[in-house]
Amino acid sequence: MHGNALKGWLYALAVACVFLFIRGYAFNTGDQAEHLPQVYQLLDPELYQGDYFVPQANGQFTVRHYYVQLALFLERTIGLEWGAFLLTLCCITLMAWAFQQMAWQVFRERWAALLAPVFVLLVFYGFTVGGNHIMYGTLISSTLAKALASLALLGFLRRKWVWAGLLLGVASLFQVLVGLQLMLVLTVVLPFVALERRFQGELTFWTAYLVPALFVLVPTFGQQFGAHGDYGTELYYDVLYRFRNYHHYLPSLFPLTHYIKFLGLLGLGVFAYVWARPSDRGLFPVLAITVLLGMVVYTVGLEMLGVHALGKLQWFKTSIWVSGFSAMMVAGAVGMVMQSLLPLDQTRSQGIAVFSAMIALALLMLITNSAWLPERFDGKYMVGNRRLTDLERMHIWIRQHTSKEAVFLVAPDNKGFSCQAQRPMPIHFHAIIHSPEFMLPWYDKVSEVDGVGVEDIGVQNARDLATER
Repeated sequence: MHGNALKGWLYALAVACVFLFIRGYAFNTGDQAEHLPQVYQLLDPELYQGDYFVPQANGQFTVRHYYVQLALFLERTIGLEWGAFLLTLCCITLMAWAFQQMAWQVFRERWAALLAPVFVLLVFYGFTVGGNHIMYGTLISSTLAKALASLALLGFLRRKWVWAGLLLGVASLFQVLVGLQLMLVLTVVLPFVALERRFQGELTFWTAYLVPALFVLVPTFGQQFGAHGDYGTELYYDVLYRFRNYHHYLPSLFPLTHYIKFLGLLGLGVFAYVWARPSDRGLFPVLAITVLLGMVVYTVGLEMLGVHALGKLQWFKTSIWVSGFSAMMVAGAVGMVMQSLLPLDQTRSQGIAVFSAMIALALLMLITNSAWLPERFDGKYMVGNRRLTDLERMHIWIRQHTSKEAVFLVAPDNKGFSCQAQRPMPIHFHAIIHSPEFMLPWYDKVSEVDGVGVEDIGVQNARDLATER
């Protein structure tokens, strides 16, 4: 590998390790409750018999299908625990490398390339709207999709339409909205950055995207917008948008602080863009304007005009790319100042590469051997040599000492039971399938068991209220 390329990858790996050290790494818990139980039942069909979620999820096509197949491959080769960790590390490294390369592409400054992944993944992490983050310290569908989407952005910036489209298509296989949303945004952007042969570029871009993406778009759109029998759509959307997923759909429910942070970062990004004048062919301003206009249309249509189907787009997820590019622009401006104050020559670059390798190695040793760390780190890095939490021990005891047919009712805020205990539950708040056939019976059972309904939802979200009750 070329020396400069190796330095770039080592630095991206170091940023990924810092990200995991700060944010933590989760396995067999959290959002993986919608991912891994399907894998465990496919490995052992006797598991989860009578569970409210797993048999239904494995009995039909879901948006997790390709993730499940990948997880099965990991389990059958290097093992799921280490396979999931290494793939998560790879995804974060890929995103760090992609933003590093994009910053170099548009600024041609070494400091800008170094600061970009730090600003995107660490400094301005969470400056988004709608409960979305640009990357995660766990292997879920979005982790894979966002890593691929960031590489697609790099390809798009380099005017490689085929590669950009293919990468977004594969991203859609893992998280359909991540790939599709960015595809729609870049479709608007493309004519502004490719003044010549616009039609040919759009055709190439979309053809490359649809080749892999149709394998998920066709069944998903059929489920989401097909006939749903006699289910009442008003209640369905109320359950989906307000009761279960209040933090993803309705802009009026998003915290004011999220808007302040997002718009503040965007303002900094615009200022940096005007001052630094990157050679991005106008990608950043057109992307930002497209996303913001989409937010306005989404909000007006969903909340004022009552076009419920718009909510399925979850358009505020696109705020992650505006935040990412804004952070990169700020990094570029700061990098230009740094370059004038402390120029990065070949010797300093070599030192940064060596230091990056040392940081990455040291942090990986700590993350995968968290038993060496103080007790306050228990449960933060869920891989390798570590101390289990009391709750994890109880879940494992249940898995080892109870019948596979034993059914357990657990608290609504317990996100690790289904993966760690691997026993069926009559109902739970976390794992769902986003279709009326599942959501409405699920809501009826949750209301019956946890004693909370859509009429109770105000300032407090349904999960917290159900946990209290």
